[in-house]
Amino acid sequence: MASYTLTSVAVSGGTTTYNGTITGGAANAYVGYIFTASLFTNAGNNVTFTVTASTATTLQCVTSTQVNETDPAYATLDGTTLYGMSLLFITNRASYSGNPPSVGGLVLGNIPVIPPPPSGGPMTITF
Repeated sequence: MASYTLTSVAVSGGTTTYNGTITGGAANAYVGYIFTASLFTNAGNNVTFTVTASTATTLQCVTSTQVNETDPAYATLDGTTLYGMSLLFITNRASYSGNPPSVGGLVLGNIPVIPPPPSGGPMTITF
């Protein structure tokens, strides 16, 4: 799981912005990804959220319990849900030979991932 350093939370109406160093987040690359914020002093900022916009320095989401705060914390990419589909494991079509992997009879080798993983790493979704 990827983890990113956060420096603050800014709430404006129905939008919460987590500020920090978001490697790979430019140009909304993390939209639809689920993150968990942790270690903020205000417990209401330590939530799991779906990203609605991202940059190299911000993750935005719909406000639920968040409040303005400046405090070092972390955002962790959950790796459990992406666009509503469970991620059971990570692989790459180039990383196996012969028959593609399957779970419960579902062949995983031909499922496209859009957008591609932000790290540029291999990924196959399972649902």
